Amino acid sequence: MHNLKLQSKAKINLFLDILSRRDDGYHSINTVYQLIELSDFLEFEKTKNKVEIICNSPDVPTDESNIIFKSIKILSNYKNMKDIGVRVRINKNIPVGAGLGGGSSNAAITLIAINQLFNLNLSFDELLDIAQQIGMDVPFHLYGGRCIGTGRGEIIEQIPNGLVDMVLINTGLQISTKWAYQQINWNKVDNHPSFDEFIDRLSDSSVSDINKHLYNTFEQFIFPHYPILESIKNELLNEGAFGALMSGSGSTIYGIFEDNNKARKVADKFKEKYQYVFVTNSAPSYPWAPQHL
Repeated sequence: MHNLKLQSKAKINLFLDILSRRDDGYHSINTVYQLIELSDFLEFEKTKNKVEIICNSPDVPTDESNIIFKSIKILSNYKNMKDIGVRVRINKNIPVGAGLGGGSSNAAITLIAINQLFNLNLSFDELLDIAQQIGMDVPFHLYGGRCIGTGRGEIIEQIPNGLVDMVLINTGLQISTKWAYQQINWNKVDNHPSFDEFIDRLSDSSVSDINKHLYNTFEQFIFPHYPILESIKNELLNEGAFGALMSGSGSTIYGIFEDNNKARKVADKFKEKYQYVFVTNSAPSYPWAPQHL
C-alpha cells in the first residue's frame, strides 16, 4: 500500500462543563462528544524521508506547527522509527478555530493512516496512548460516535449514539482554546448542572427534551466578547431549533432540528448572512473503534 484516503470528521459538544483548573495547567471537564458528518478528507502518500503537508485552505499551516507533524513525530518516536516519508493532502472543509475539533480529528486520522500505511500493527489501545500525548480530544476522534469525556477530556467512554439533524453556523471568527480558557472567571463558575442527569436524558428522552439541557460553560465568558455568537444562537432558536449551543470553545453555534428537511430550510435563510452554514447530522463510531454498544 502506497497511498490511503480517509475521512476526518468534526465533532460538537452536547454538554461541556468546566469543573476546575488543574495543577498541570489543564482543566478538568465533563463533556459529551458527538461525531458529525462534516468532514475533511485526507490523502496519505508514501514518499522518501520527509513529511510534507499540502492543504487547500490558507488558514491551515503546512509547516511543523501543523498538528499532523506532531502526530507523526510522536508516533515515530513511539516506534523508534526514523525518517518517515509521507505526503499529506488535506481537503479542508471544517472551519479552523471553530470548536469543531478539526485539528484533533486530523491528528487522530493521521495515526490511523500511518499505522496502516507502514504496517506498524499498533493496537487501538496503543494508538490511544499516543493520542493522549497529542491533545485532549484526540482520543475521542479515534472512537467517533457519541462518547463521554472526563478528566481533561481524554478519558473516553462510549455511550449509545442517536440520529441528530443540525445546522452549524460560523462567522469565520477563529477562537483560540487557550484564550477561551483565560476568559473564565472562576468566581462566576457556580452552576454545574448534573452530568449524570444529562447522560440519563440522552438514553431516555426524545431529541426535543434533550436539547433543553444542552450546556457549555464557555458561553457565559465568550458571548460578552462576541455578542454575534449569542445572536446566532437566538436566531436558531427563533427558527424552531429544539436547542442551540456553542460547540467547544467556539466559535461555531449549532442548532438541532426535528429532521433534515427542516434543517435545510433554516440553513437556506442564513447562507447569505454568514460565512459558513452547514447542514449535517450525527455520525457513527469509526470502523476501527471497539464496537461495545
